[in-house]
Amino acid sequence: MIKNIKSIFLLLTILFIICVSIKNNSVYAQKLNDSNLSKDSIIDSIESTYNKKELEKNYINKVRANLKGEVKDSEYYFIQGYIDYSIHDYKSAIKNFELAKKDIKNSKDTFLKVYNYILLNNCLLEEGKSENLITNAKKAITYIKEDKSYKNNSNVVWEVIFPLSYNAKTKDESIKLLKSYIEETSNLDIETKMALRGNLAIIYTMDRKYGKAIYNYLDVINLAKKHPNIDKAGVYEAKAYTFIGNIVYELGLHKEAIDWYDMAINIKIPNKLNNAEAKVNTYINQMHAYLSIGDYDKCSDVVNETKKYIKYLDKNEQDDVEILLNYNIANINIHKGNYEEAKKYIKKCSELLKEDKVEYFIHKDIFLGLSYASILKEEGNYKEALDIYNKILKLKNEGAKYIEIDIYSDIAEIYSKIGDLESYKKYNEILKEKKESLDEIIKNDYIEYSIKAYENEVLKEKEKNEQIKVLIMTCIVVILIIILIARIVRVKALKKLHYQDSMTGLYNRRYLDDYEQRNIKKLEEKEISIVLLDIDYFKKYNDNYGHIEGDKVIKEVSNSVLMNIRKKGIGIRFGGEEIVIILEDTSENEAIEIVEKIQKDIKNKAIEHKYSLVNDIVTTSIGIYTKKKNMKEDIYLAIDKADKALYESKNNGRNRYSIYN
Repeated sequence: MIKNIKSIFLLLTILFIICVSIKNNSVYAQKLNDSNLSKDSIIDSIESTYNKKELEKNYINKVRANLKGEVKDSEYYFIQGYIDYSIHDYKSAIKNFELAKKDIKNSKDTFLKVYNYILLNNCLLEEGKSENLITNAKKAITYIKEDKSYKNNSNVVWEVIFPLSYNAKTKDESIKLLKSYIEETSNLDIETKMALRGNLAIIYTMDRKYGKAIYNYLDVINLAKKHPNIDKAGVYEAKAYTFIGNIVYELGLHKEAIDWYDMAINIKIPNKLNNAEAKVNTYINQMHAYLSIGDYDKCSDVVNETKKYIKYLDKNEQDDVEILLNYNIANINIHKGNYEEAKKYIKKCSELLKEDKVEYFIHKDIFLGLSYASILKEEGNYKEALDIYNKILKLKNEGAKYIEIDIYSDIAEIYSKIGDLESYKKYNEILKEKKESLDEIIKNDYIEYSIKAYENEVLKEKEKNEQIKVLIMTCIVVILIIILIARIVRVKALKKLHYQDSMTGLYNRRYLDDYEQRNIKKLEEKEISIVLLDIDYFKKYNDNYGHIEGDKVIKEVSNSVLMNIRKKGIGIRFGGEEIVIILEDTSENEAIEIVEKIQKDIKNKAIEHKYSLVNDIVTTSIGIYTKKKNMKEDIYLAIDKADKALYESKNNGRNRYSIYN
């Protein structure tokens, strides 16, 4: 029902950590000093208020007035570039930062040297330019390494690297640059190594190179366990466990993911703020794992547990968490079919979102949109649901890309339900392409990383530190086995989810296309009976008993179908309450025998339907068509003939079956 929410949560928590890191690097406390506007004092003011991009107009005018007549050196051009950057004039900023580069090596101000390149790259990315990004980043890293006070500032290193990881042309080089910084920079402290290893893992996770990501998270856990006295060791360890849990979750192993989340929650973190941030981050992911396995009570327990930690968070974080808690309560209600209740919580989220000034968890608007689209889909408001899905697909951000597969799956399902076969086939093809592409990325990661782990890393690291590295490699081998097993499980689960109707256990309509492609010869050579079943006066049942009870009836009828066609045929939920049954190697008489058993079984359940015009219990009308051997016929044409027989059953009073002649 809301499978499209789960993938994006992996990205959400990654970007939560990114936002927190950037938050820690921002200083808003000091006000820009406009009493002494020398170049040095201006640069000091910029450094002390860095990230406060919106400078006051009066201040900008005073600065520019004071710079008239000043020597046009690196300091001069950097200040001009920063002002341009703060007012979003990126073209002018690029020009000034480029001019500042000319004699920047002679400056004694490390902030100026590092941030001239960081801000230049930010401007280039804003303008859609990728040339010189890596060269500029390398220059910034060189200046960071040369300054003892900057060398162990993981936030500054991350500011250099992270923007490049979003650009397809520079992603691989940014990974190499970060790896070399971790491995080759002398005298890095342990906390910096933990932070940067975690950052490297984040980039690998975003690139879906899960094997490499897990390796780095394990390294963080190992460092944290070896150095428990480091102030934030517990924070990094908890985050690493959570992120491994996210990867395991993304691979479809939801119960196993909960085990990783539990390990994160059990880490003791003395500092109340750090502990609250780590716990909340983990709980939010754990809620979705419980939703995925259908344990709504546990999910509610985690919501209540999260509330205990909100008071320790920064005020700007608190409103984000409140939004996400209401969002999760909405999802619990969606899963339970309480759509009106879910809408109340989504409305509450929307109201909180309007007041949200600072984002710690990003893409919250996308999550709410997806939840609301899920409700509309389940209620049959297909046009509105499609509008929301298409709007999200048009968004040019990573959050929208991350959930494309699930959105396309829902769109295809909607077109299947409304009988628009042309649109259904179009979106189903897009869906197949996206899944094949994703599976190829993951497969290549496993192959590449497995080879690297076994052929290179073991021998190299054994020489450096036998005991520790053997332990790490043992963990990696275990994790790789888990991942490879998960890969098999995921492929099966994807196939099952892709082709199975989650409510009834029958196949869904999209299965027909694949079935026909795989069985063209069989369909031609064998005698095949097609059965189309419809619940009598189902709309009246829904209108009077409600959608939840209506869903129960569909499930009961589906169970009767599944029980009576075991190994003899295939049951497909064709749309709403209609079920198609494909019976291979089955004559007309044999098909009639099976149909009679199904109708008898449904009758014996005696499900009350006092609004039916044919009986006071639920009944079905059925059409049967049997295709002869060696007769070429499209599966949809065969279903159409069964539909004509079904129409005859309805015209003749319902609660019966008819044969197509």
